[in-house]
Amino acid sequence: QTDPFLYYPDTAPENFLTPDAHKLLSAVSAAWVFGGMGSWNDAVYGPEHDEEYSHVSADLYIALQDAIVAVVNSTFAENAK
Repeated sequence: QTDPFLYYPDTAPENFLTPDAHKLLSAVSAAWVFGGMGSWNDAVYGPEHDEEYSHVSADLYIALQDAIVAVVNSTFAENAK
């Protein structure tokens, strides 16, 4: 079954990830707003919002990266059994 939220479905072959890990990877894919035309980084909110924009961007990026690491680590834990 194709996941409509997983932008690159070949990153998680069918039945490779646990359902929870697959959902997390799908959420990361849906939430990824960095890069590409019309992306998060293309927006301009004005100098009064620069500091907040920088903090929110950094927090989101780190959270998404942490989630990807959790998905990858889950494959190790499952295969180590």
